[in-house]
Amino acid sequence: MKKFASLLVAFATLVFLATQVFAAEPIKIGVFQPLTGAFSGAGNMQLRGIKLAHKLKGSVLGQPIELVVEDNKSNNDDARNAVYQLASKEVNAIIGSYNSTLTFPASIVTELLQVPLIVPSCTHPIITQDKRTVFRTCFSDTEQSKAAVDYVYNVMKKRKAALMVNIVDEYATSLGFLFNAGFVSEGGEIVTTVAFAPSDKDFTQKLKYVIDSKPDVLYLPTHYNLGVNIIKQARRLGAKFPIVCADAMFSSTIQKDLGADAEGLTLTTMSFMADAPVSQMTKEQKEFLEQWKKEYGDLVPSTSAACAYDAYMALMAAIESRKSASRGDIVAGMEDLSNLPSVTGPITINSDHNSNSPII
Repeated sequence: MKKFASLLVAFATLVFLATQVFAAEPIKIGVFQPLTGAFSGAGNMQLRGIKLAHKLKGSVLGQPIELVVEDNKSNNDDARNAVYQLASKEVNAIIGSYNSTLTFPASIVTELLQVPLIVPSCTHPIITQDKRTVFRTCFSDTEQSKAAVDYVYNVMKKRKAALMVNIVDEYATSLGFLFNAGFVSEGGEIVTTVAFAPSDKDFTQKLKYVIDSKPDVLYLPTHYNLGVNIIKQARRLGAKFPIVCADAMFSSTIQKDLGADAEGLTLTTMSFMADAPVSQMTKEQKEFLEQWKKEYGDLVPSTSAACAYDAYMALMAAIESRKSASRGDIVAGMEDLSNLPSVTGPITINSDHNSNSPII
């Protein structure tokens, strides 16, 4: 009888503890991404990365994590409204978004409302500049442009560069401006700068200006579809000079999409490529790919999907380090992140709230 009573007490205790776990208040993490509109392909990729991380780590401090997702529709006004809606739902922190042009206006709202914002892959320096609650878990364009200038000037030994810049895109104008300043300060010459809009389809005249300026190299910081179109047209017009792009142009399909036109193309990007030889991958990269394949089959993860996965895991590490998911403690925990292993390289948050992540 005593044994039975003891078992009954033990069972009741287990039921009570289980009830307590299930009754624990969820920690709400907001996610805003372009799930429709011009950037929906990249936005949905990042959402998959976040959902995979959430599946692998769905609770912290004994509390379940609840994802609250908003579509910013690839539109600035909707991006601002999305983070306002998330803040109104009392989320503990927000992750997002793909595209610097969408993230910058949203970051002003989150800073005003004092909601921690974790930015996975947007590289424009102004996003974190002078902000206490905004963090970037990848490098900024300040570092990316330095890497591009160093490679073009000191490795490629090019002295005359042309620029083509999408004038209405914050990401492109930032990189164009920083590359210009850095290249000239090294002793190089910018022989021409050509502006274009994302609505442009025929770049013949603009590319002729570039070709006629006789550059040693073209710097083209732009997003994938536009970049592929411009590179193909440049090669058809007889452009032989090498072309240098940035992280938004990286894709595992680039050689397939460009074919022979990919020859002479150089990119700066994060240190993860899904199709890299397994022997060159880190433990974190191998594990990420293994879990991704289980979840999404043959869909190849983009670099920015890995960045979004890392952003979620960095946020979890910040919560665990402070043993609290309050907004203020998340900010403190993010500021303290140092050498955190991740898919895109160790994350260390510096005084500018950017990560000292490797650039390849």
